[in-house]
Amino acid sequence: MKKFIFSIVMVLAVSMGLLAQPTLTVGNITGTPGNIVNVPVTINGCDLSTGGIPLTAMQFFISYNNVVSFVGLTNFYAGMPAADWVYSGNFSTMAANWVEPTYANPLSIPDGTVLFEMQFAPNAGGTGSLTFNGENQMYDTDYSLIPSAVFINGSVTVPPSPAVSVWNGTGDWTQVANWSNGLPGALTNVSIATGTVTASVPSFAAILTVEPNASLTLNSLISLEVSGFILNSSANNDATGSFINNGGTLTVNGTSNVKRWLSGGEHHIISNPLRNTIELSSIIYQGNPGWIYRYNEPTAEWVNMWGLLEDVYVGYGYLLNYTNNQLLSFISTNAQPFNINSTVAPTLTFSNSNGWNLVGNPFPSAIDWLGSGWTKTNIDNGIYFYNGTGYSSFVNGIGVNGGTQFIPASQGFFVHANAASPRLTIPRASAVHSNQQYYKETEATDNILRLTLSGNGYNDETAIRFANEASSSFDVDFDAYKLMSLNVEVGQIYSKSDADYSINTLPELASEVEVPVSVMIGVDGEYTIHASDLGTFSENVAIYLEDTELNTIVNLNDSPSYSFSAIAGTSDRFKVLFNTSSGINDPASNGFVYASGKNVFIENLAGDAMIYNLSGQLITSQRIAAGDMNIINLHNASEGVYVVKVLNSNGSIVSKVLVK
Repeated sequence: MKKFIFSIVMVLAVSMGLLAQPTLTVGNITGTPGNIVNVPVTINGCDLSTGGIPLTAMQFFISYNNVVSFVGLTNFYAGMPAADWVYSGNFSTMAANWVEPTYANPLSIPDGTVLFEMQFAPNAGGTGSLTFNGENQMYDTDYSLIPSAVFINGSVTVPPSPAVSVWNGTGDWTQVANWSNGLPGALTNVSIATGTVTASVPSFAAILTVEPNASLTLNSLISLEVSGFILNSSANNDATGSFINNGGTLTVNGTSNVKRWLSGGEHHIISNPLRNTIELSSIIYQGNPGWIYRYNEPTAEWVNMWGLLEDVYVGYGYLLNYTNNQLLSFISTNAQPFNINSTVAPTLTFSNSNGWNLVGNPFPSAIDWLGSGWTKTNIDNGIYFYNGTGYSSFVNGIGVNGGTQFIPASQGFFVHANAASPRLTIPRASAVHSNQQYYKETEATDNILRLTLSGNGYNDETAIRFANEASSSFDVDFDAYKLMSLNVEVGQIYSKSDADYSINTLPELASEVEVPVSVMIGVDGEYTIHASDLGTFSENVAIYLEDTELNTIVNLNDSPSYSFSAIAGTSDRFKVLFNTSSGINDPASNGFVYASGKNVFIENLAGDAMIYNLSGQLITSQRIAAGDMNIINLHNASEGVYVVKVLNSNGSIVSKVLVK
């Protein structure tokens, strides 16, 4: 009853002019081309020193039309800091509210104070009203509604947004300096030429194009409305424009087009980056014949889709080849063209003799295989890409042939199931803007040897590394299989044991390790094996390459390249030998003693070499010279362990070797 009487008294007091009338006023402001315009919101009647009513809270809604687009609030009154306000905006309305932080002390605000300025970007241009529209309220002591509060509308006048504006740089969409002609609007054709732009306020564009190696991020709860959307591709098959939606709303009122350049006459594994299935006929181009295959895991066969005219589904990979260069276009007329799901889960199958599943990146940006949100059940940790001439692979931080953890947009890749009921979910949370090409060089890590086979105009790479957690057999977390090139003219190199490895991770490096290395030669000719990343090993590790066919062994630390002649076919002719402390009893020695087959190799040791069986019988002896690779052939020796003793003026060095 008392509050009711108090309210009547307040109304009478205001009507009699005894108290000031609280008033919010929106300014009438004119902006300049391509720039943000700030419109003040001013308060009067809340100054206690002039008989005003103090405030404990307020809320209001201001509507606007497409003359402008809302950017945000700025220049807050110091007595009501930005952190005390809650506000948001969309394409038509800005809502704001404020509550006195202590919930106890009404705020006296000097008359004529600008509470804040509303920021708008030019859009269609012209003069638009800024109208209080909704439940606009102000509260005094004890959060009592002030019935006499007045809300006065304003306006904003701006020229139309530019016809074209190009973005170069990195920052927020509202950074005027990064736009060539100022902020874009609904009539502006926009090009994101370089760098990354983040849309953190409601934004417009006409045709929006993200160029290769550039990127666009849409923040959560933010709207972006365009009349067309293009993710462009360069003409060298290395990049496509990137788009990440972090929970905002992209509305495309026309056509979306994701492009990927494919060089003619080469194999490419692609994926569909749209949210919807596309018809195969949409990527059949008149005058440029080609073929497309999907991989069938249960039968381990490539299935020709050209004749079947099957659809191209989201989350799967497809092997595609055109006769001539082709700018592949994935086209959608869906208002929301890209996948809005948090994950995509292609169906995987497992057959005991196979397990290979061809899947694809379902998002219009790169995804990080090591990122968060993945489900990888009963599948190996390796991923495999086709790079145009052969397969790149990546596992546990190591890649060969340019394989990395980043899977580009529109890129298909193989995963390998290792047990029944495999499951893979691809998360949108792993989306990243990666400017990497579809394949590129990877960085070195500790204790990794890379071997590159070069010949006939092609290169192929394999890696051997050592890690404490690994075993000597295939580890699903550390190793990657060797997948052979679809081009039979490309020479291949890989290590062997229980499988053919592109990346072979072995246990901690012991005193002596022998790793068989094979080559598959497509065309007769001269080839070279080049070793790299040798510096990732400690100085006391000697690394040798043995050619069993030519009975030759080379120290890769001294001569990292080895050339040889080869005929077409598969050959198991090579071995890589790792010896710590030179594999002999004296850790300070630089000598090397090793047996392969019936041959004993001795390097960097001088003196008299004597070889004994385990019964102590002398089998043979030979004078050896320092600096040379000495080879002692035990052609009549039986398989077993032998003792090699080298005598010189400094004493003797003894090592055991296994002769097979």
